[in-house]
Amino acid sequence: MGLSFHYSGKIIDEHLIKELVGEVADIADSLHWDRVIFGNGSLEQFNGKFINDEKFSGISITPPECEPVFLCFMKNGNLFNPISYQFYEEEPVQFPIGFTTTLSVKTQYAGIEIHKILIKLFRHLGKKYLLDLKIMDEGNYWETDDEEVLNRQFRKYDGLVESFARALDCTAIQKGETIEEYIIRVAGRVKK
Repeated sequence: MGLSFHYSGKIIDEHLIKELVGEVADIADSLHWDRVIFGNGSLEQFNGKFINDEKFSGISITPPECEPVFLCFMKNGNLFNPISYQFYEEEPVQFPIGFTTTLSVKTQYAGIEIHKILIKLFRHLGKKYLLDLKIMDEGNYWETDDEEVLNRQFRKYDGLVESFARALDCTAIQKGETIEEYIIRVAGRVKK
């Protein structure tokens, strides 16, 4: 739970990966954000495995109090989250041509300024490096470029998180109730 944005896209040309990685690394360094570079910046590395052999290329950046933002590319050039595929190390998956993934980044706890910076970064990357970039922004900043709209959305999500936390504090788990049943019951109370 928490305000997030979701994205998908594809690198325009595999030869631009090194340039994208370098530019994003410079931005992360200038903002003192953590970053990890994967692979050698070329899609020529692929032989079926992912994580251990780093058979993909890209970068992840992690702003303070934010989930990592992955700009990593599969063999077909689509963005993907390498953590999602760490479970396929022993039996690598062959992704079909045209396979796409949607990645998500929760910015709720990072705050409005980090959210704005990331959306602006994606605007830039979309113009220079990415094809078919699709952003679904729960803050509505991508669509509107309106800070007041973004502020309202953050307040709304803050309220939802606080309501849910209060509901958890004042609702006891019932005898025989599973954790899933308990969460669903608490969420129903918050919704009312």
